[in-house]
Amino acid sequence: LLGGNVLPDLRGEFLRGWDDGRGVDSGRGLLATQSGQNEAHSHGAGSLQVPLRVTGNNGVNKARGYQTNDAANNYHNVIGTTASSGGTETRPRNIAVLYIIKASA
Repeated sequence: LLGGNVLPDLRGEFLRGWDDGRGVDSGRGLLATQSGQNEAHSHGAGSLQVPLRVTGNNGVNKARGYQTNDAANNYHNVIGTTASSGGTETRPRNIAVLYIIKASA
């Protein structure tokens, strides 16, 4: 039995050892839950030929991120990166628990 004589429902939960001041997962109390998250990152979109026409600008149109493939401006390479999103770590949904190990003599 834990806190208030209530056993928490741990079905479907990942158990994460309670930090208790160690500094790895600080700021959480015993039996505190966390939702899952992905660590912040971005992805390169690479290069894709798109039939676009940018008038009046041969070469590179930096404002739009297009680079011309030919002198007639018929095709452009679209190069980009997705915006970074996510949190500070990758983790599953979990609950903080205190592992108690009893050594036998």
